[in-house]
Amino acid sequence: MTLDELKKTTDSMPYYLFQIALTARLLAGKNCLEKIKFDKKELRLEIERELMLFLIQYRHAFLDTGFFEKRELFNSIPQSLKKILRGILYLKGEKTSGFRQDLKRIEELLKIKARLSEKSNARIPIDEKLLAVHEFLEELFNKVNDLKVK
Repeated sequence: MTLDELKKTTDSMPYYLFQIALTARLLAGKNCLEKIKFDKKELRLEIERELMLFLIQYRHAFLDTGFFEKRELFNSIPQSLKKILRGILYLKGEKTSGFRQDLKRIEELLKIKARLSEKSNARIPIDEKLLAVHEFLEELFNKVNDLKVK
């Protein structure tokens, strides 16, 4: 794709293009992705939609799973949530690092009371962990919904 073609897609799919730009590695040639500016309002809307979709899928998966599947569901959370957290940090003007650091930073920045970062202890029952994930996702959705961007 050319730079002009990439710039035209920032309004129709900003979240996906943002993820590509964030994780892309240049092997040769000119890096067209570094010149792309993302409209933060459009990106916030896409993050809100992705978060709502994730929350709905999470609820369905939770209701349809047994004990062993619940462990797998809990273990899949970081990979699924990582992209959303990166987007929120970008909106807040913050740099990303690892998942746990990003999660803690989001909890601090948005003043989230449901501390998911504190629920990874192996001694906590899996149902309590999954309930904490749900509470965190609902609170995160509400905070993203209220997020003001310029």
